[in-house]
Amino acid sequence: DGLLSLGLKSPPDENLRSSYVLWDEKVIPQFVLEVVSKSPGKEYTDKFKIYQSIGILYYLVYSPLRKRKARFQLYQLIDGEYVLQSDGSKPYWMPEVGLGIGVEKQIYGGNQREWLYWYDENNVRCPTPIERANVEAAARTAAEQLAAIETQRANTEAAVRIATQQENEALRQRLRELGIDPDSIA
Repeated sequence: DGLLSLGLKSPPDENLRSSYVLWDEKVIPQFVLEVVSKSPGKEYTDKFKIYQSIGILYYLVYSPLRKRKARFQLYQLIDGEYVLQSDGSKPYWMPEVGLGIGVEKQIYGGNQREWLYWYDENNVRCPTPIERANVEAAARTAAEQLAAIETQRANTEAAVRIATQQENEALRQRLRELGIDPDSIA
């Protein structure tokens, strides 16, 4: 389970919060995620009513083990009542949060299954930390390969320039041996 509270200041020291206490924080979360385990924990009754009454804008109940009903149910608070907005068939954009959320079947951490992902306003999935690291590693490798190619090109150009200079000097020397001043040839 998790929640998202925007506009909250970080703790002033290295002691992170052990829990989120609404009366201490004084910021109502904009988004709450309830992940249902094998045994439901009142996500559709008590928690639903509590979150609705305190004004949490988005409430997502994700039940990955559910077979007959939608596993993904995202509600938005409209006029004080939760209204179902998405069943997870496509990512749902939450403009007040600046993120979308949805599900995809992917391999992550070696497991293929349905995963929750964040999306941008164009429904493009935000990369996971592992995907981001892979892209960065690939970019570093490509930059290194490009640098190696550039070094090789520069070395080849230098070798050609030296060979050309040596060939020109050899021709000039041969002309001198034949009694011809190479500087007098136009």
